[in-house]
Amino acid sequence: MATLAAALRKMRSVGPTDAGADRIVLLPGLYVLRETVRLWAEDSGTETAPLIIEALVPGTVTLSGARQIAPLNQLGEEWRAAVDLPRGFHMLWVDGNRATRARSPNGSEYFVGGENVRKPIPEQRPFRLTHQDNFENTRAVVLPVAARAELGKAQSAGGVQGVNLIAMHSWTASSQTINSYDQATGVVSVSPDSIWPFLRFGPTQRFALENHPSFLDEPGEWLLSTDGELRYRPRPGESIERSRVFAPQLETLLAFSGVAERPVKNVILKGLRFAHSSAWTVPFIDSQAATGAPAALLLDYANNILIDDCAFENIGGYALWLRFGVRNSAIKRSLFRDLGAGGIRIGSSALSKTPAARTESNTVEHNLITGTGRVFPSGIGIWIGQSSLNRIANNELEKLNYTGISVGWTWGFGPSEARQNVIESNYIHEVGQGVLSDLGGIYTLGRTEGTVIRGNRIEDVYSFLDTGGATAWGIYLDEGSSDILVENNVALRTSGGGFHLHYGRDNTIRNNIFGFGRVGGVKRTAKGEHSRMLFEKNVVLAEGGPIYYGEWEDVSVVARSNILFRKDLPFEYRGQALSRLVQRGIELGSIAADPQLVCTAGRCDVSQGIADSVGFENFSTASAGIGSQGFFVARCLTDPVCRQ
Repeated sequence: MATLAAALRKMRSVGPTDAGADRIVLLPGLYVLRETVRLWAEDSGTETAPLIIEALVPGTVTLSGARQIAPLNQLGEEWRAAVDLPRGFHMLWVDGNRATRARSPNGSEYFVGGENVRKPIPEQRPFRLTHQDNFENTRAVVLPVAARAELGKAQSAGGVQGVNLIAMHSWTASSQTINSYDQATGVVSVSPDSIWPFLRFGPTQRFALENHPSFLDEPGEWLLSTDGELRYRPRPGESIERSRVFAPQLETLLAFSGVAERPVKNVILKGLRFAHSSAWTVPFIDSQAATGAPAALLLDYANNILIDDCAFENIGGYALWLRFGVRNSAIKRSLFRDLGAGGIRIGSSALSKTPAARTESNTVEHNLITGTGRVFPSGIGIWIGQSSLNRIANNELEKLNYTGISVGWTWGFGPSEARQNVIESNYIHEVGQGVLSDLGGIYTLGRTEGTVIRGNRIEDVYSFLDTGGATAWGIYLDEGSSDILVENNVALRTSGGGFHLHYGRDNTIRNNIFGFGRVGGVKRTAKGEHSRMLFEKNVVLAEGGPIYYGEWEDVSVVARSNILFRKDLPFEYRGQALSRLVQRGIELGSIAADPQLVCTAGRCDVSQGIADSVGFENFSTASAGIGSQGFFVARCLTDPVCRQ
């Protein structure tokens, strides 16, 4: 068979064999998909004889959703090509490297500032806009001076039609079409409306302009004209004779399309590489986590599926989504790299309409996820929405523009299906990277009864700004997060601190090491019965701010037997020494002492004498991260270019 779809059709016509597992073996090559390949219930294997779809040799088979652009012609400093793709494209890869749509300013820089077109009504919160002035501020803004100069050039060189405005909004971003620009006032109007008024999160909002010939001025940038001509400025080392240029067309490359009554069962994918999935970036209005982005591999109503030793690279949105009714399935030993949004999604953002639609009891382990948010900055490494009983273990996540692992999708104490998830022994580092704010290495949202966060190592979690209430934390329990056990984790070098509870009931934070937060050590935002918490036997080391900040002195928090230390200043909370808090019964059995922390070979140890004085138990996170390596992960871990 020449294609995977043809092989599946042939297998359906023949029916299952009696000689063990049925196999579809893909020979080495690039398989260009013209439409989404679908597996149906009739493609199912059995528990003892699953259907296996695999590469003859791992690393030699690519399933691609792109069209190769050729021939290319040199014109001055640019490569050019006529493109006959009616829908166009919003992404481009050259020799496996993501190219940048013509942009100003260049690189990862932004224009900063701007002014409101109307005086905002400050007491109005997101999603509750009722005043016309705030509505006006969602569809127009006075851009900063430097951006106005660039738009002026564009207007003089043919107008601003087709130019896009990229705006960063604290924990997310929007991409909108510019409708008009008034050079005299600097006002730009856009559509569709933003979720939040511009400048809602402060005067340092960032903007970028995209998709105009005048912005095509740096190697690695590209532009597709309205008449179908691709223009590209090559990077050093790229060759018009040898380089391969790919424009994605398919959002979803492979789909498991079961239904509630007839799910797809017992299928193994092994040794396959999925690449060049598409996503349409304008307009894109996101509330959080880029949940509107598509997935390259989509599973609905599928049971006992194994995705083992596969690669997802050069992806437009999310790589993989276990959406509705996916159970007892596993994603193991796979590589997720260069992701427009994020890596893996489990469950839906909405509550299930029927029991059969619930996604639960899945495993994600020994995977490498590197480079999220390349187009949709708020994409998440591993996202669990309304889904229970999942295990996320021994993964490494790095170079993330937003949160590493997110669990739960209910704001406050409303109904939730995110229960008893286990997040353990993951190595999460280089999170946030100064791109967005209000994020965490591990983040939870809403009631998540029985969830355990254990044995994770989290390092270098940094937000756009360190000031204000929304920075970045190692472990962040957001609105309504309840009944969670957080124990034996290490979270070091963060913007906001190692731990933050916004509000939520009956959480236990025990025997963790939280160190070197710029703003402070640990934070508790809300006080009262809706923020009940036990905080015991933790080590908290502050770097540039207080050890505790926020609300720590009401009876709904029990803090005891902690080791609290800041090298340059003695412990105090709102002017009170630790001894005074002990007298008041707020901090019981804790000490203000240098833990003499020593971190080597993936573990951090407290001086045994200091640890024994409060009952802290030293533990190891040396096993956090990838253990069993597949072909793609092993290759990437030894290749610096793979992890750029």
